[in-house]
Formats: sequence, structure tokens, C-alpha cells
Amino acid sequence: MLEDPVVPLVAVGSLAALVAGRALVDRVRGVKTLPYPPGPTPLPFVGNAHQISEHEVYRLFASWGEKYGGISSFRIFGKQFVLLNELKAVTALLEHRNALYSQRPDMAMLKLCGREENAIVFQKYGQNLKDARKLVNVWIGKSATDRLAPQITATSHKYMGTLLENPEGFLVNARFMLGAMVLKMTYGIDAKSKDDPYIYLSERMQRLTTEAVKPGHWLVDSFPILAKMPTWMPGTGLSWAAETKRQIDEAVHATFDFTRQAVINGEAEHSWTAEEILDKEGNIKTGEEAEKLATTSAAVYAGSIDTTVAVTSLFFLLMARNPDIQRRAQEEVDRVVGTDRLPEMSDKESLPFIQRIIKETLRFAPVAPVVVHSLDEDDVYEGYLIPKGTSVLANIWAILHNPEMYKDPEVFNPDRYLDTPGRPAEPDHSHAVFGFGRRACPGSHFALANLTMNIATILSAFNVKPIKNADGVEVPPEIDIIDGHTRGVRPFKCVIEPRTPEKAQLIREAARAANDFSY
Repeated sequence: MLEDPVVPLVAVGSLAALVAGRALVDRVRGVKTLPYPPGPTPLPFVGNAHQISEHEVYRLFASWGEKYGGISSFRIFGKQFVLLNELKAVTALLEHRNALYSQRPDMAMLKLCGREENAIVFQKYGQNLKDARKLVNVWIGKSATDRLAPQITATSHKYMGTLLENPEGFLVNARFMLGAMVLKMTYGIDAKSKDDPYIYLSERMQRLTTEAVKPGHWLVDSFPILAKMPTWMPGTGLSWAAETKRQIDEAVHATFDFTRQAVINGEAEHSWTAEEILDKEGNIKTGEEAEKLATTSAAVYAGSIDTTVAVTSLFFLLMARNPDIQRRAQEEVDRVVGTDRLPEMSDKESLPFIQRIIKETLRFAPVAPVVVHSLDEDDVYEGYLIPKGTSVLANIWAILHNPEMYKDPEVFNPDRYLDTPGRPAEPDHSHAVFGFGRRACPGSHFALANLTMNIATILSAFNVKPIKNADGVEVPPEIDIIDGHTRGVRPFKCVIEPRTPEKAQLIREAARAANDFSY
């Protein structure tokens, strides 16, 4: 799943350390003073910085929404933030006024690391971003995803084979199998193992990006003037930024350069990048055009993996904690698919309960609970001023856990979307996890297709159970969320076993066929 629409939670924290901003109103121009939205009382100089924490800041934001309303604000070192805790405000600004609210705020350390240029999730809105999103849509948009059903199915079957042979490695193998598929389709590179050097480079890039957006960690985020200091200056993080930029540039270009050289040598396998690397005259793209393609390719690869794997791991945890829900889903897939084959993409519409499980998994613990946008000119909403350059934070977690829309929002309940006597259906806003407006994720259909195929096949072929303690009693895994570049559950253990010997044989046959599949 491409990460374009959603800045990870830690990025929101780093925004809270920025100093640069503008005054409430430019009085020189004679603009009438309007109030900011209400919010917690700031302290002199630091504002509300003392209240912002790295962990679960979305819960703090939600509490402010309860106190101050759907739109509120807070201040960090003179920089004003506007916080949206209700769907009404998010829709009004990020959707209905998307032409205005499609920017990203300035993030000093990310810029020093080059991520504003070589990561489309952090790029400023403009022609480069439009071109990148258009290409991503061609590769993994809705129509493209429909055509990619054989590749998605084969990858899912390979993954099922690893669950059969190495169930303890369910998290590591989920990442590798999806990564290998996207690496092949994007660059024509065959990944032989989880230690593949190209996969390693991409994962290192993701870890460095997480470090770069760590809240309150970098002085340069609080004092951007430090970016002009010598890189050797202690405590500024500038030397780290320079080395990080080098390593990230390596990750972005290594795979691209491999495909580029293969095309030059006439040895390139079919891939998205190989198709785009020649210009209209048949020459290898260079300069800005080549850089744009390298950036887009790297974004598709990295963005297609992290969030999808995070949701898949959460699904395993939720099944281990909810055996009744798992049993009902297995009954549905048995009824629709039967017991002598595995699910196919064409079964999707006939599996409504499994679709509700996917929706509820996305709602229950959104991978990126806070979405951040910005704007290039002043705006007014409900009588409040939102100045140019303001960081506008949409609290997706608060929306998807709003007790006025969702009964017992902290409970995993796929039936909440059913319209039953005495209990009307609760709204499905799971699409919110893919972002809003012109920055909404163009790869959402690809992500959902992978999730649907994996989850339906897991439920068809396997039982997911808690591990037992020393007394032989099953102990459900704890829901322990880690905030990072993408938000997911802390690694946990569970039992994954085939439902029947016949199911195990189906998996073996499907995995063997998938190993012979040509991407």
C-alpha cells in the first residue's frame, strides 16, 4: 500500500517541534484579526510542547476534541497547529477544499535527508507529485489491480506455503513475500531470500526515515536556522542527516540503476520501471526525468509493503483473540468456496463477513492514525482563521473511534456494519485510512486486493490460535501497538496450523504452482 496520503504518527510529532511559522494575521495588509480555533492554554515560548508525547498522541488529540470541539488548535514554539477530530471538519477541508489543503508542512530534518525530494509522501504538491501519482495509478490503481489478480494470487499462495512450513515466521515471511512480488513487478529483480540486498536497502531507508521524523529528537526541527551551521557542529544532527541522505539516495537509486543497466544491456526482464525508462525517442531517460522515475518506483516498492504487512499482522492477532469471529468467517468461506479449492479474487463479493473483518481491522487500529496536510494561503472555517503554512492534522483514530458513530469503539466487532433489527448499521469510514483529497492513496485498491486474498485464504486453510502457557491454558496475545514509520502491533507469537490434512495438501499444491508462476 502506497504511503502517499498518510504521514506516520511520528512525523506528526516532529512537526510539533518546528519553530518557523507566521503571525496570526498580517496586520500590515490590514487583514481583520480572526481567532484561531479553541485549544489548550499554551505556556510562554514553548506553547503546548510539554503536552505532546511520542506515544499515542492521537488519544491526547481526541481528548482535546472532546473538550474543545471538532476543530481545535495548539501551539508549539510559535507554530500554530489546527486539529480536526471530527469527520465533518475533515471532509469540509481536506475533501471539499482539497485544492487548498493538498500541501505538506515543512519538516527540517526530512528535508536535510532529502526525503522531500525522493519520497512522494513528503513531496510538496505540484507537477512532480501529480506526475508521480499518475504513474502510480497506471501501475497499481483500480484497473491495474484487476489485471494483477494472477500475480496477487500467486504471491498469496507462496505465503501460504511458508505458513505451512514455518508458521513461526509468519510476520517475517509476510514482508518478504509481498516485498519480493513488488520488487519483481517494479524492477524485474528476483529476490531469493529475506536477506536480499535490495530488500535490505529499502528497509534500511524506512528505518532511517522513522529516525528522521522522531518527535523532539532533532534540534534542527526546533531551530531550523541550525541547518545553516557546519555539519560537524555537535548536537545538531547535521552529520547524521548527511550520512542518512547518502544511504537513502543509495536505496532509491540502487534498484533503479540495476533496471536501467539491464535495459541498456538488452537484458531487462519485464517490469514497470523498464517500461518507463525509455523516452519517446527510445533513449534512456536522464536528469530530472530519470530522477522522477527513480523516486516513484522507490515509493511504490516501499509504500506497497509496510502498511499491508502491518494490517496482516494485526489480523493474525485479532483472530487469535476472537475465535468465534474466526469460526464464523471460516464457515462463510467454506460455504462459498467449498473445501476442495482455495479462494479466488472472484469470490470477494460473495464473502461479505470477511469483507467486514477487513473493514473492522482497518478501523480498529489505523496504521497511520493522524494525517497531516497544509495550505498555501489563508482560509477561514466556521469563523476561525487557518493561516497559510499551518499544519492541519486530521485525527483518523478519533474519527474511527468516535463513540457517537461506533458503539464500544475499542471492541473488534465486524457486525457493527450490519443493519439488524434494533441496531442500525454503523457507518463504514474505513476508507479514511487511505487519506483524503488530492493526496489520497492511489494504491488503495492494490492494498485491499492483497489483504483480501491473504485473509480469505488464511481463513480457508488455517486455524489461528493463542499459544498455551506452562499450565496448558491458551493466553490470547496482548494488543500492543508500536508507533513508528508505520504503526503496527509489537511482534507476538500465535499458533498457525492447517485446519485439515486436505487443506494442507491444497496449500502444498498451490504453493508449488505459484513457485513456477512467471511475473
